[in-house]
Amino acid sequence: MDILLRRSAGTYERLERGATVRPTLLEGVGRILGLTEDEWRALWTYAYSTPPPRPLNPAGRALPGEWKMMLDTLAPAAYVQDQEGRLLAYNAEFARYFGDEPAPDNLLHWSLTAPVARTILLDWHSAWAPALCGQLRAALAANKHSLALRELLADVLADDQAAPLLNAAASTAPQSNAPRPVRHPTLGPGWITMCAANPSDFPEARLTIAPFHPGRRPAPCQPIGA
Repeated sequence: MDILLRRSAGTYERLERGATVRPTLLEGVGRILGLTEDEWRALWTYAYSTPPPRPLNPAGRALPGEWKMMLDTLAPAAYVQDQEGRLLAYNAEFARYFGDEPAPDNLLHWSLTAPVARTILLDWHSAWAPALCGQLRAALAANKHSLALRELLADVLADDQAAPLLNAAASTAPQSNAPRPVRHPTLGPGWITMCAANPSDFPEARLTIAPFHPGRRPAPCQPIGA
C-alpha cells in the first residue's frame, strides 16, 4: 500500500493505528481501495467525526446503466443532472417536453437562456427564473473555476430578460420544491412539483422527479408524519 500511495515505508501502518491522518492520504487510500461514496463517508467520519467536504469521485458525465433503467420505470418526468446543470440521464416522459428536438445537454443553460424554454416554463419571469438564477449562484459558489458555469453566467448577463433577475435572485428565489407552471406537450397547461434528492453514490449529482398536475395549481402536500 505504501508503494501504491507513493509514500515512505510505514505510512499506511501509521494510518491504520491512527497515528497519522491527513486528508490527501485518506483520499489516496479511498481511491486505491475503490471505496463507494457510502464507504468513503464512513471512513472520513471515523477519522474526523464530520462528513467529508467533497465526494471521493465526482459524478462527471458517467452514470451506471442502472440509473437509466431506474428512470425508465418512473411514470413522471425524471432526470439527473450534475452541479453544472448538465443532463446525465433522463426518462422518456422528460424528453417529451422538448418535442421533436433532443433534450439539451445542459438543462440549466437551456432553462435560463433558450427562448423556447419560456413557452414551456410558464410564468418564467416570476415562477422559474428567480429559482434558476439562485441555482446558478449556488453552483458558481461551489465551482468557482467551472468554465461551463462562467460561460453560462456570461450568457445570462447578456440576456436582457435574465440579467435583471440574476441580480435580484439572492432575495427572491422561491422554494425549490414549490409547484411551478408548465405547458405539458399533450395535456396542456398545468403544474409540476419538483422532488429533488442527491444520490448517495453520486453526491454531486441531483435526481429530480417532477409529477405533472393538469389544470389549477395543486394544494400543498402534507409533510410525511404530520
